[in-house]
Amino acid sequence: MKALSGEALRAKTIEFKRRISPKGPDGAPPSETLDDILVEAFAVVREAARRELDMRHFDVQLVGGALLHDGCVCEMATGEGKTLTSTLPAYLNALTGEGVHVVTVNDYLARRDAEWMGRVHKALGLRVGVIQQDMDAEERRDAYDADITYVTNQEIGFDYLRDNMATEASELVMRRRVNFAIVDEVDSVLIDEGRNPLLITGPATEGDDEMRKYVVASGVAAQMREGLDYTVDRKQKTADLTERGMMVAEQLLGVEDVWDTYDPWGRYVLLAVKAKALYLRDVQYIVREGQVMIVDESTGRVQANRRWNDNIHQAVEAKEGVEIKRENTTVASISYQCLFKLYEKLSGMTGTASTEAEELYTTYGLNVITVPTHRPSKRVDKPHAMFRTAAARWNAVADLVVSCHWEGRPVLVGTTSVEHSEYLSSLLSEYRWRASDGRLVQGVPHKLLNARPQLAAREAEVVAQAGREHAVTIATNMAGRGTDICDAEAVHVREKGGLQVIGTALHDSRRIDNQLRGRAGRQGDPGSTIFCLSMEDELMAIYCPGWASSSVWDWSGMDEDMPLYSSVVDNQLASIQANIEDFHASHRTSTYETDRIIDGQRDAIYNVRRRVLLEGQQPLRERLFRYVEWIVDDACERAGVDGLRAIEDWDTALIAGDAMPLQTPLPGLEARPEVITAALQGVEIVDMNPLTNPAKVTDTEPEAREEEVAARVERRMEFARLSQNYDRADLESVERVWVLRAIDERWQRHLVEMQVLRNSVNVRAFGQLDPMEEYRIDGARSFVDMVRDMRRKTLAHVFFFVGSAVEPVMEFDEEEVEKRRAAEAAAEAAAVRAAAAAGGTPISEAFARDDDARLREREEVLRARENDEVVAKTMIMRKPGEEEDGGGKGGER
Repeated sequence: MKALSGEALRAKTIEFKRRISPKGPDGAPPSETLDDILVEAFAVVREAARRELDMRHFDVQLVGGALLHDGCVCEMATGEGKTLTSTLPAYLNALTGEGVHVVTVNDYLARRDAEWMGRVHKALGLRVGVIQQDMDAEERRDAYDADITYVTNQEIGFDYLRDNMATEASELVMRRRVNFAIVDEVDSVLIDEGRNPLLITGPATEGDDEMRKYVVASGVAAQMREGLDYTVDRKQKTADLTERGMMVAEQLLGVEDVWDTYDPWGRYVLLAVKAKALYLRDVQYIVREGQVMIVDESTGRVQANRRWNDNIHQAVEAKEGVEIKRENTTVASISYQCLFKLYEKLSGMTGTASTEAEELYTTYGLNVITVPTHRPSKRVDKPHAMFRTAAARWNAVADLVVSCHWEGRPVLVGTTSVEHSEYLSSLLSEYRWRASDGRLVQGVPHKLLNARPQLAAREAEVVAQAGREHAVTIATNMAGRGTDICDAEAVHVREKGGLQVIGTALHDSRRIDNQLRGRAGRQGDPGSTIFCLSMEDELMAIYCPGWASSSVWDWSGMDEDMPLYSSVVDNQLASIQANIEDFHASHRTSTYETDRIIDGQRDAIYNVRRRVLLEGQQPLRERLFRYVEWIVDDACERAGVDGLRAIEDWDTALIAGDAMPLQTPLPGLEARPEVITAALQGVEIVDMNPLTNPAKVTDTEPEAREEEVAARVERRMEFARLSQNYDRADLESVERVWVLRAIDERWQRHLVEMQVLRNSVNVRAFGQLDPMEEYRIDGARSFVDMVRDMRRKTLAHVFFFVGSAVEPVMEFDEEEVEKRRAAEAAAEAAAVRAAAAAGGTPISEAFARDDDARLREREEVLRARENDEVVAKTMIMRKPGEEEDGGGKGGER
């Protein structure tokens, strides 16, 4: 490869694409696969990286690239060059033209890697795109259309959800199916972020009175005392009012009962107590520009667009005295587990995945394989130093920093919160020490990096300088990545022991501690790490409260400033962290199991929605006709309409309720429910679709009445003739918008219903029922009801709009539309309650098949309870006489 010119090396990309492309017009299989050209492709990338970046892939990086191509999680030690490794599988898989997503944890890394590694791909003739939070739709579309796209996990999730809320095809930004993803820091994205599903929300309907209650309740909570008025379980992150606390709240509020049904205050007071005790400023959040902004506890970065749900965010805003924003309702949601399982192939890389190997395999099917280091590690990890008090710990950290600084060693101090980082910064600024020349100096020069916006903006600059001689860097979890020793000072720094990393507290996860340790000793450089802890740390106070009260310092006579080094303490702390990790893993599993129940439903809805968005006018019109047929067929079936049964046995009221949304709002032509009922009972048959003709009466035999009802409702010819009053493109646009609106309205309402169901279903465990199974069954029933209601609403919207054009003098009155929708909803409610359904996957599969042109399907549901167990099935049956290719009108009636 070295002998090839730049153009010849670039031409290898065209050659590879030709070798793996299908042969001939019949799309025969390609002569070679990606695996066949892997060695050559990797060699091309290796040579391009040498020329463009002056970096040549090590053999261990080639191994890592092959593992990523195979869909594994590649565990490579910090400093082994994961970013460069990713160029190998990214280039290879981009040759298919289906796109590759390199997923990072923040915009800075996405932009850096796209500019840095993108030079290699561009030199080989590939297009490279990058997604940033502030980009518009056109820029995003162009980036996603590139061969390789660098993007954060949050941006790709929200773009996926927004695409499935688009009302025009031109609004889509992800126009290809997701093919292959390489997730950098895969443990952070798939494990730490796995507890927080992605949500797109819209404003709810909370009034000013509710907003006032948050403020008043916050004042009440401020006067309460922990242990007397309320209890806090910091392990489970819950709080409860005591009997005394409820009495105090009632006295302060001037009410008789805080849990009064008509004026409930208890919920607001409890939220205020949680905000006070469990959500701490500069730890879980910061206040910036009058807004409460969440700080990610794993990365230390501000999540500007994220809000806590369940009204916690409003309670925190009330505590801080900033503007309280109304609670939002979920418009679209997806968990990271379900999002990344959409990819045809998924892989990831990190330096700390072995502790989560089981979960990564169970949830994502990813094998974790450790790649050996290029050079043996020289890092020294010292035992934990345990101090009795936090003050003693901070003083010891300051002493150690000054000692290393005096020697010329670079120091990186990791803290767990913004508050702690700023406290240590002030301590070092006031520290008085004697320099090597004997002078008494006040203050240690240092750089501070945390979630404060003015500091976070300098992340790249601070990290780049952190490995220099005498450098002192204080950082939250957000920083320290890529802390290499400066080449110009490498000899001096290595002679003095390399980078010293100091941890000031243990995290809930051992992985995050290991990430901090990994900042030292990169690429075989020397380095050392130590964690300075105290008995007053949150981890000790919550999980080992007895240790602080009966400590070894009391009976041993040790000075409080002296640290304790003990393997017993280290083992106990490791056990505590393992238990916390198990707790979080169970929470992630619960989130995944919950989301998986509606995952099939979401796929079905989004599949239908995208087809509606992209299909032409004729398929869209045929869809509306099929909706008419399904609604009438379903109503007649549930009402027992059958020529072999007596008319008295028909549930004519049910049919009337289902038919009402299909009426056109023309003066004097509306069919009242009693008229429809009378018609079905044989008194008279009314034309139920008076789009162009006055209502008329016909006589017919009982056996033909179902067909009569369906035919009168459909009125295809009249509907088509009426369509001529519109410009064809305008009518198509109107129909499409109404179909999409009906889907969105009912899907959003379904999400709210599912959330309410999820919050309430746990009580069924007292009845010896499995809450998750009950959630699955009731969720399936709700989904089937949603599908039926969505079809009815679609036709109601379309018929109302089209019918209003018959009389040119009529104006489109939005208020009247809302009134009619309310009336329609009331009429539909009775029919919807009668629907019974259960099961999960069969229903979603059936609904997905809903889109096959002119196919008619029937859903029959059996729910039986035997021996206190719930058995639910959904049977999807095609009617006899239906053609497999969907020809004709949709089957014989």
